[in-house]
Amino acid sequence: GAGEDGQLGLGGNSDSSTPSRVQGLPPTVGDVACGLVHSASIPALVQGGDARVAELERQVASLKEQLRLAEDECRAERRARLVSERKLHEAAQQEKNRLAAGRLSTPALSSED
Repeated sequence: GAGEDGQLGLGGNSDSSTPSRVQGLPPTVGDVACGLVHSASIPALVQGGDARVAELERQVASLKEQLRLAEDECRAERRARLVSERKLHEAAQQEKNRLAAGRLSTPALSSED
């Protein structure tokens, strides 16, 4: 490229046809565009981007774990409630059967008593 005004970023005013690393650019380049009289690069991530992505991934994993624990707790509470309701129903049914059996086994009172 033409470097007569220092636009190549190599610290001089010489033309160059060899690609060279320009000092001051980010270590990772996300995209590069080249044309007849220009070249441009875009960083892969903004400064600190890798750390931010890692933090967001950690937060998502934490939220997923919290959701899983909450769902497990809800299932356990529902299971306990169903067991309690079943026991209550069985006790009520036994009482009903006991009362019905008591009526059948109780001798009828006579008018002489």
